[in-house]
Amino acid sequence: MLQLAPQVQPGETREIDNDGQNRLDAVSKSADGRTLTVVGHRTGGWFKPVYLFSLWFTAASLLLALLAFANNYCHFLPAEYRFSFTTKGSLAKRIHYSNLSLIGLAFLVIGFITYRHFSRTAAEVEQNYTDYRTTAALTGLKTRLVDASLAADSLQTALPATLATLAGSLTMDANLYAPNGNLVYTTQEDLGRIGVIPSKMNPAALFALRHTRQPDAVETEQIGGLSFFTKYLPLRDGQNQLRGFLGVPYNLAQRTVGVEVSDFIGLLASVYVFLLLMAFGITFLLARSITRPVTMIAEKIRELQLQDKNAKLEYKGDAQDEVSDLIGEYNRMVDKLEASKVQMVRLEREGAWREMARQVAHDIKNPLTTMKLSMQQLERVSNNPEQAAAYLRKAITRLIEQIDSLAQIASEFSMFANIDIKQKDAVRLNEMVENVFDLFSEQRNVDLKLMLPTEHFTILGDKNHLIRVFNNLIINAIQAIPSDREGKIRVTLFQQDKMAVVKISDNGGGIPPEIRQRVFEPNFTTKTSGSGLGLAICRKIIEGHDGNIRFETRDNEGTDFFVELPIASLEAVNKLTLAKQG
Repeated sequence: MLQLAPQVQPGETREIDNDGQNRLDAVSKSADGRTLTVVGHRTGGWFKPVYLFSLWFTAASLLLALLAFANNYCHFLPAEYRFSFTTKGSLAKRIHYSNLSLIGLAFLVIGFITYRHFSRTAAEVEQNYTDYRTTAALTGLKTRLVDASLAADSLQTALPATLATLAGSLTMDANLYAPNGNLVYTTQEDLGRIGVIPSKMNPAALFALRHTRQPDAVETEQIGGLSFFTKYLPLRDGQNQLRGFLGVPYNLAQRTVGVEVSDFIGLLASVYVFLLLMAFGITFLLARSITRPVTMIAEKIRELQLQDKNAKLEYKGDAQDEVSDLIGEYNRMVDKLEASKVQMVRLEREGAWREMARQVAHDIKNPLTTMKLSMQQLERVSNNPEQAAAYLRKAITRLIEQIDSLAQIASEFSMFANIDIKQKDAVRLNEMVENVFDLFSEQRNVDLKLMLPTEHFTILGDKNHLIRVFNNLIINAIQAIPSDREGKIRVTLFQQDKMAVVKISDNGGGIPPEIRQRVFEPNFTTKTSGSGLGLAICRKIIEGHDGNIRFETRDNEGTDFFVELPIASLEAVNKLTLAKQG
């Protein structure tokens, strides 16, 4: 303080900013220069910037959180910003936000409890201070009453003066009442003169102190819309005679936490903000460390292939934690998968050979049986030259037919096993479909119609294989029509997205539900003859052209087969043409 004295002249008041001590002081010197009054507070330091940062950070975080929540439902921000508050689809986010929410909730609860505790403590301290001042004033008045020289009417003269002195020294307001409850004196003389302070004490307090002999009474009162409390105490002399009442008004509702407590709570809030930032980073890393192995397992599961050997995972964390158990189970699954893959390949190969042998045996059985019967009949008539000569021509014809049947079966099996669409040309699909349709245009008892678009579709493929597909589908459509019904076959070409679609419709009996799933299986047929490879070959050819074949059927109404082939771009056609020319 002494270093501030030379900076202020006698009778002058000024503010002095002391940067060295981080203080701002208001200094006043008396006119004679003997008295120096200094009132100030600390400024600067690290606390204020930290507190301001915490305040602005909290406000900005709450604002951003509200905007994110609002954008989840209103979608007022552009989608590319991805500004929303959601945990869907991310285990890491759920762990992160859950931990952060729990920590934030714990901070709020601790902060609220701390504030309530200091507020309650401050209120109790002020209440005790009020009680102390009230007791001190009452003791001073009782000391005055003990004076033997005090006349009987001294309540009207000496006690008000004594109360005024005590109230001034204790910085409190007080009211003095006569034994009958009339107001004798108040330190708030201005309010008393205009009648704001009632001239009678509270009736309930008067009754309680006069008749129940309570040590004190606290009543809630109201003046001009302002509610407050008044503590009433009886004033007795040395002979325990009631000489009046002391009333002390106070207002707990307007009590506030002290500056020191406010600073402490501000410092505590700043620490919470920094702890929350640290928790944000720690929980973020923790969530990533937990979900990283799970993500790694998910990626490996997506990469699982039956054709290739699958690699095992290596985990560098604790060998006894749950993630280690999960990765261990994954590695054991990989081992079992490898063993199952070897066994499955072996069983599949054996099954394929077994099924092929069964089908070949079934398909060649009928021709061989017919050939055997013919040869046995020829043997029986061999003793009769005339009958043998007559039957020989028929036997030769039958043998040739059965041999052709065996050759066809062998050809179909060979084609199914060796279909390979490597050589592709630019094919005009409109012309090819029209040429196939013309082959069946003379078909009797069947109404065939062709519907082609004006636009021409070009595809890249093997023309001979595709002709085989459409021939097979039209033949199947004709054969599916019952004998008692006039057949109607419709062949339609149209575009759907980037695919050219050939639709072949019939009005036959439809495909029964129990066999619809097996239509494209190899060696499956509902006919009494044939290898059952027709539709299987068709599907293999179309898939070799990067297309798709499917059907829609209606019971007793007919079936629609759809062949979808990708339309070739002009660039692809030109590239293929140049490659062939080169």
